[in-house]
Amino acid sequence: MSEPVPTLTLSELGAALARGWRVLLGGVLTGIVTGVVLHLALPQTYSATASVQVEATGVDPLAQTDPRPVDMATEETIAASRGIAGSRTVDVHAAGESSVLRISHTSGTPRAAAGGANAVARAYLADRSRRAGEALRRLRATLTKQVDALPKKAAASQVQPIAADLARARRLQAGGGTLIDAARPPERGNLPGLPVMCLAGAVLGLLGTMPLAALRSRPARGASRVVMLDVEPSATTELRQAASALADQVLVLRETDASLPLAEQWCRHLRSVGIPASVVHAHPRDS
Repeated sequence: MSEPVPTLTLSELGAALARGWRVLLGGVLTGIVTGVVLHLALPQTYSATASVQVEATGVDPLAQTDPRPVDMATEETIAASRGIAGSRTVDVHAAGESSVLRISHTSGTPRAAAGGANAVARAYLADRSRRAGEALRRLRATLTKQVDALPKKAAASQVQPIAADLARARRLQAGGGTLIDAARPPERGNLPGLPVMCLAGAVLGLLGTMPLAALRSRPARGASRVVMLDVEPSATTELRQAASALADQVLVLRETDASLPLAEQWCRHLRSVGIPASVVHAHPRDS
């Protein structure tokens, strides 16, 4: 019959960790030093975001129907392209299901981060306005050709609709979008401050060394389980041998009638500091 595996109570675990306080202190100090080193070694960066409202330009400006929705995935790719962003590190994403693009730029200073985000936003709007202007010029050229192609004696019903469209096209302005929220210099960097990094290092160092402290405070493998024997003087040799066989290691062997309370007291003390211990009381059967 196998013996139950001994377990540690919270008090025993606390006592084991208390014995390994030097290991825990070393882990905490190491974590704090690591936090300071990382804070000094890692470069601080700042991120700023500009918001752009994208307007539809890919349809006939003279159409009476509602314009098709803007393909925001395409606009994200265009805004983040090298032709618009250049060598800047930008992150472009649409705000939910809306037609608003958020253009974020990361740099080494708050002012550079905001300036870079605004520069990319303006470059994107300029490119989109240019594309819209080209589409509008093509429309005007098409309408002008239609008017010029009409016979000189064409009926007024043929001339007036085209002439009206041409007049409207000439009044249209090429847009494409609006900068609705310019980027501002951020007040905080992307990396946490020195107190936060030191605190995080201390916590991680403490958690990392707790198992080591508990293991170092355990007894050696040969004394992992202590059985204290209390054998009465009247016990036979066979009974003594049987009692000794129950012990992984015989730590205390007392052969007095008054030794059992003392053995139990020792066991309670050993268990309080995390060492599994038990008492075997060997005595002959009453005849």
